[in-house]
Amino acid sequence: MFCYTTPLPIPFPYEVPKEEAVDGEINVETWLASIEPSLQHPVAPGSIGFSSPKRDAVLAPTEDPPRLLSLSPSCLRDVLPMLDVGTDEPGDAARAELIGVLSGRIAVFDEKSGFVPYASGYVRRSRSRPR
Repeated sequence: MFCYTTPLPIPFPYEVPKEEAVDGEINVETWLASIEPSLQHPVAPGSIGFSSPKRDAVLAPTEDPPRLLSLSPSCLRDVLPMLDVGTDEPGDAARAELIGVLSGRIAVFDEKSGFVPYASGYVRRSRSRPR
């Protein structure tokens, strides 16, 4: 069976909670569908990123949160000049959103395509936002 899903950075095999069982059986596809991002759950007001309450619970903060190790200044200048990467300051919303999207913790929604692959969707949406 094939199941469409957005990136989900959790280890495989999935540890589906026992509460998700119906008649003693766990349907992985149903569980995956239940943690898909929702337009009713933006990660912050005005954000291009979305999640869902169940997704947030599955992707609870870890001891080692995702971080952006490097971004080439020439890449930003030549390839992604409109991308808002924020700063390295703690609490920077733009940087947190970029890391969330690239790490698969949040998903980007595009009006034409729905939830889109995170890298291309983030770049496309960020170019239409003022810096």
